Amino acid sequence: MSSILPLDLTSPLHIRLMLKEIECETLKQKVAALESHPLSNMKFEKWDDSLSSHNSILQQRFHHMLMYIQQLEMDIEARNRRIDMLEFSLNNKKKRRGGGGDGANSASASDAADLLTEQAEQLTRQRNLVKAFLKRKNQQEQRERFDSFRKREDLVSVSNSALMGGSKRPKTVVKRQ
Repeated sequence: MSSILPLDLTSPLHIRLMLKEIECETLKQKVAALESHPLSNMKFEKWDDSLSSHNSILQQRFHHMLMYIQQLEMDIEARNRRIDMLEFSLNNKKKRRGGGGDGANSASASDAADLLTEQAEQLTRQRNLVKAFLKRKNQQEQRERFDSFRKREDLVSVSNSALMGGSKRPKTVVKRQ
């Protein structure tokens, strides 16, 4: 390596710096090999595999550390987003109860909360309009079914009365016990 730093794994920045130095050193070795043997382009991958085992083991370890650090950073970002969403939800609940939320909230957070509240109200209004429309449509269909049923009933009673001799009054049947 070009500069030897003490092995400090407490900071992701130090680890990345060490990885970059290893990467630079490896690239310098590859460039030197290519310059000394310009026709060795075809053997480049084989040469890469034949690096000293100590150097490749270090590269593998640092690569695994870098992947681990990246995974930790992604986990931290996901947890921070979750915390932000929970705080946002809590502040909205406080606002609904009349608490007004935290005074430390920025104007953009309150604007976002207002926008979210407005969108929720708009969705509620739209949902209520759809429910009212469906209710009216259902009532109209029921009226139409009832009217068609009454018309059929009237047609049946008229046809029965015509068959019974023309009397418009249907006969009442009294059941005896």
